[in-house]
Formats: sequence, C-alpha cells, structure tokens
Amino acid sequence: MTPAIETPRLFLAPYRASMATYRHIGWLNSKEGMKFSEQRHHVHTLETQHEYLNKFPVHSHAWLIINRDHRVHIGTITAHIDPFNKTADMGVLIGELTYRGNGYAIEAWREVMDFLWASDIEKIEAGMMITNSPMVAICNKTGMNVESHRPKHFLVDNKRIALVQYGLSK
Repeated sequence: MTPAIETPRLFLAPYRASMATYRHIGWLNSKEGMKFSEQRHHVHTLETQHEYLNKFPVHSHAWLIINRDHRVHIGTITAHIDPFNKTADMGVLIGELTYRGNGYAIEAWREVMDFLWASDIEKIEAGMMITNSPMVAICNKTGMNVESHRPKHFLVDNKRIALVQYGLSK
C-alpha cells in the first residue's frame, strides 16, 4: 500500500484515479512539460489517466505532489516495483512549470528513496534522455551512479538522443 509522505514543503498523497484532474491532463499534454518524456507521444484525457491509475501495478507506488503552503498539486512521483528483484524504477514530474527549479522534485525524490530503502528495496533505478538535465541533476545529487549509456536511443525532432540509466544499490 502506498503511504502518504510529508516533507517540510510537500505532501505526497497516494495518487488514485479519483484524484486525477484536468490540470494533470494539461501537464501530460504540454509540449514543453513533456519534452523529455515518452508521454509526449500520446494524447491524454481524463479517461486515459483514470485507466492508467486504475491499472497501476499493486506493488508499485504513485504519489501526487502537493505544495503544502499553497495547497496546490504541482506534480507526480512514481516508483515501479519489481518485487522479485527488489528493484524500484523511479520517475518524477513537476507539472506546474512555475514550481520547477525550486528543489521540489529532489525533495520528493529523497523522501521516496528513504521509503523504498525502508520497504525492502535493494536497488533504485531511473532512466532518462541524457539531455534531461533536471533529472540528471536529481540522480547525481542523490548519489546515484551512471550504469549504462545507450547512444541514439530516443528520436526527438529528428535528432537521436542517448538514454542514460542511473542506479543505486543499498
């Protein structure tokens, strides 16, 4: 079960289908906001978001990131769990552009990492476009290491971009 998590500035609420809003759909359909995400290939609706959240794997976790001072939803963070190998593949999105660059993503990331370490996970992973400098910075600042580099993995605006995979073991 996904627990609620509190940080000094954030409340991470277990993200359920009933919590999805048109604001969230706007994040997912934003060309600028999704420029580093494979979600950029899809058109999202409230129905597709409900379907995604209702089919979320039972061992995995999804949180809605809420700014505690403004009481506004600013993003999401996920941890896809492989219970057999005790690994978690994390991802984060600060969907509200005005909240980007203020350390909210790394604050949420660190707390989720702590939760995962305490819940029997032995390795945390994250993969991204090498040009996704905010995600690269999060991984570097949290002690994750580059484990692999796949040149020309993504096709973005007719240019080939490498995939970089980070990991950290207990």
